[in-house]
Amino acid sequence: MGAAVRTTPAVGVGPGRIGDRAADLIWGWPSSGRSVLLRRLVAMRHTDAVRHTVAVRHTVAVRHTVAASLLVAAFAMLAVGAQPAAATKPLSSIGLRAQYDVGANINWAKGTMTVTSVAHVRNTRDGAVNRLAFNLLPLKIGHVTELAAGVGKQAVTPTVSDQTILITLPTSLAPGEEAKVTIFYKSTFNTSTGGKKSLFMRKNNIAAAYRWIPWLSRQQRYSTPNFGESWVTGTSPRVTVTLTSGAGLVYATSGKRTSSDGNSTTFTAHNVRDFNFAASPDYRIKSATWNGIRLRVLYKASNPTALMSWSLKSLKRFSNKVGKYPYDHMDVAETPAGVGMESPAMTWVDATLATSRFPYIVVHEMSHQWFYGTIGNNQRLQPFLDEAVGDFLTRDMLGSFRQPSCSKARLDLRVYDYSGRCYNEVIYVQGGLYLRNYRNQVGSDNFWAGMRSFYADRRFDVANTRDFLNHLDAASGYNSQKHAERFPSLYSEAGQ
Repeated sequence: MGAAVRTTPAVGVGPGRIGDRAADLIWGWPSSGRSVLLRRLVAMRHTDAVRHTVAVRHTVAVRHTVAASLLVAAFAMLAVGAQPAAATKPLSSIGLRAQYDVGANINWAKGTMTVTSVAHVRNTRDGAVNRLAFNLLPLKIGHVTELAAGVGKQAVTPTVSDQTILITLPTSLAPGEEAKVTIFYKSTFNTSTGGKKSLFMRKNNIAAAYRWIPWLSRQQRYSTPNFGESWVTGTSPRVTVTLTSGAGLVYATSGKRTSSDGNSTTFTAHNVRDFNFAASPDYRIKSATWNGIRLRVLYKASNPTALMSWSLKSLKRFSNKVGKYPYDHMDVAETPAGVGMESPAMTWVDATLATSRFPYIVVHEMSHQWFYGTIGNNQRLQPFLDEAVGDFLTRDMLGSFRQPSCSKARLDLRVYDYSGRCYNEVIYVQGGLYLRNYRNQVGSDNFWAGMRSFYADRRFDVANTRDFLNHLDAASGYNSQKHAERFPSLYSEAGQ
């Protein structure tokens, strides 16, 4: 479990953790003063230009600093901190539906960001829901402070469990009902970029923020023995994000720009499972359009022609082989570290990559627009579905299949079960070879028919490896039991 996130206590309120008596203080105020504060706290305003922007503001996002100060003033009375959750069954909010209105104020000089996120959560289950789980990666790598939350007009005490924020609803949410959950926090960008710190960094006058929006998710352990990922999120039908900074930033995001107002720019995305961004006052932009899709390369030191060329080739090939790219825009942003990282409608590419690695990284991150972006998976449980498929698509395009340096191993284990040395060699390299050999056995036409069928059936869903292999086998007539050797937990009698 992660360390408790604490706040600066309000005057007259001692520092405390969630569950302390301080949580009752705000509700002990006279009802008139309490209601005025809460009305200010949760007030939502819409402008003619953007109808779904973030809470507590007079124009599209600019008064985010005011919103933040109101939230801090209100919730600091709670002395909101966080404590590790009790050892209970992991909470999952995967499958619930949410739309997000988010505002972020970036202090470029200080390297900090203040975030106010409003999730409009709808209970799509048959039974009542009384707790929600939100993934927030900066809890582990972003030095989060002043974490606070509210549901509707009522302040609540958020609990931090590793990389997850747990919210207990004041009233259970019946099937079909909706709750408005506001989460506020402050964070600091990393300047050192070892490990996964590059996912939330500011270096060389470029900032990058990954999974910084509290997003409906599932409690899962953050730490892995390798560079694999341990988070999972469902698709949101709409996300509106307003980024505010006085530094004249140019943004690469998962959304399209819908408006601007002074130092604030608003972006909206549809059918995405997260919304990330990179920003710099130094970015230059190279653009191209293919098949109605606007592709932008944002760069400082990288070769924009090479970035554009490999990105465009990938976009064309995977759209043809797997299925139509699901958005009408795509950003490819240079970052100063981290090798590469995928996001819906956006990828990051490390400017320090060796020339020999450059094509693989650009193409591999683009492949994730189809597997992880459009079709999600829980890499904690089954990393094969996005990383092995991504490696296959990449090496098949580049003609760069190679033999692994680790011995033959199972392909159905959790991300936590592979060593740091052999995770890449087993899941990526052996996994990619497994799919290449399968294609060679069943024939190219059958293989790609199964791939296209899976993509069409599971777009914007969270899928699993068995479902993927079932689609391939249905198209080819392959005997599924032959998968049992490498996927025993999915096919053997003992594993079922």
